[in-house]
Amino acid sequence: MKLSIITICLNNKYIERTCKSICMQNFDDFEWIVIDGKSNKETIKKIQKYKSHISKFISEPDCGIYDAMNKGILLATGEYISFMNAGDCFYSNDTLFNIFRRNDYSSDILYGDVNIVKNKKSIIEKNPKNITKQFLFYGVINHQACLIKKELFFMYGLYSLEYKTASDYEKLLLWERNGCTFKYLNQTIAIHYRNGISSNKRIVIKERKLIQNIYFSSNDKKSFDAKYKIKFGGLNILSIKDIFPKKYIKLFGLITILKIKKNLIYLFGLNFLPILKIKENINE
Repeated sequence: MKLSIITICLNNKYIERTCKSICMQNFDDFEWIVIDGKSNKETIKKIQKYKSHISKFISEPDCGIYDAMNKGILLATGEYISFMNAGDCFYSNDTLFNIFRRNDYSSDILYGDVNIVKNKKSIIEKNPKNITKQFLFYGVINHQACLIKKELFFMYGLYSLEYKTASDYEKLLLWERNGCTFKYLNQTIAIHYRNGISSNKRIVIKERKLIQNIYFSSNDKKSFDAKYKIKFGGLNILSIKDIFPKKYIKLFGLITILKIKKNLIYLFGLNFLPILKIKENINE
């Protein structure tokens, strides 16, 4: 079995969007595992409409999203695992076919881009071609855009139940630290509707900081920040940030629109004049 798709759900009114996306894939070398947290009858009825496509189904109370995801991992038999949770979906019916048609992957984590939808606005979030420690300090790979070798969870452990929203972020840091291999797939893999618990920025930022204190030293943080700062008289005149993983620029402490092209940074309205040239791609 090449792939195990794991869907977790708890009373999600958009569960059929996910079900249809999985059932319509033009690729059939996968099993579909649904872990439900004891949803109401209406939700269960929607899921049952697709029972002929579901390989394994559990409906019982759990201790949160990562507990449910762990249950799915323990049931999975595929080489890779894809987490396509309730409400989200694959980018197209050909997504999995396009990923696996060459059948020559050996990397631990396959990842691509993700289409983020929030408040009826849609944007493609591009991920870098190389995953570095610096990128993971400022950004993250959306787990819907990842396909992860199942063996990693048995080598390095399941998702921690200590965090409500950031256990997948913690695992990416753990895998990167241990030399696991990442392969960028130049395609959009998933559509993620940003309206769940991970959309609560306050919780996300708090948990990320706790995790970063474990995986990054104070010297790491200083070196990352120093690369994108210009000082004058001890004051930060200009600084560039890369958060979740959107880029913005601070000029005299004020957020200013920027444009990045071929490693040159321009202020909006002054596109003829590059204000700063950076040595490496800000995404990496």
